[in-house]
Amino acid sequence: MATGSGGEPRSDHERISHLPETPTAGALQLFDTPSTTETTTRLIDDLDGSDAQRTVTFAWGGRTYEVDLNKKNVAAFEKTMKPYLMVARSAERLRSCRVAGRGLGPGG
Repeated sequence: MATGSGGEPRSDHERISHLPETPTAGALQLFDTPSTTETTTRLIDDLDGSDAQRTVTFAWGGRTYEVDLNKKNVAAFEKTMKPYLMVARSAERLRSCRVAGRGLGPGG
């Protein structure tokens, strides 16, 4: 361990403050360079935890809901809802409802 002029150990601050201010040959220099970040969103089926293919948006009791489902569970949801949708009236959207474009419907 390095010692000061009186023989006492130097603190980390003292040791660092004695380093040369300019890098010497072969010294590591760090530069502020831009980095690249990639974010991936993975849908997980809310019923069974498998990979989901899409988000289904539906309304019930005046509230809008979303559920992430795989292909099999989307088909089951649509099959369950079909008899009700066949006889239901279309209602005006409430102003508070978000237009997501990801609801239950043909090809959607």
